[in-house]
Amino acid sequence: MNLNEDNKQEAYFINNKFINVQYFNPGIFRGIKAGGRGFKVFFINNYFENIINVREASTAVSFQAEEITIDNITIKDSVIASFASF
Repeated sequence: MNLNEDNKQEAYFINNKFINVQYFNPGIFRGIKAGGRGFKVFFINNYFENIINVREASTAVSFQAEEITIDNITIKDSVIASFASF
């Protein structure tokens, strides 16, 4: 998490690997700022393998932000209800 020069918050999720993970509500990542204003999320080059949603159906990644950048996400051999919500 970073506070930039404009007093806006930035969260970076870059170059992560998640292998053999079981998750439930609220998911693996959850980035929320009230109203989403002044909040930027960068979700880049992340790899997910054998990710399993246990218990109730739940989104793996959830963000509420003014600006969201997503690039190069790999999901392999996983059982998930929904990967992302924005």
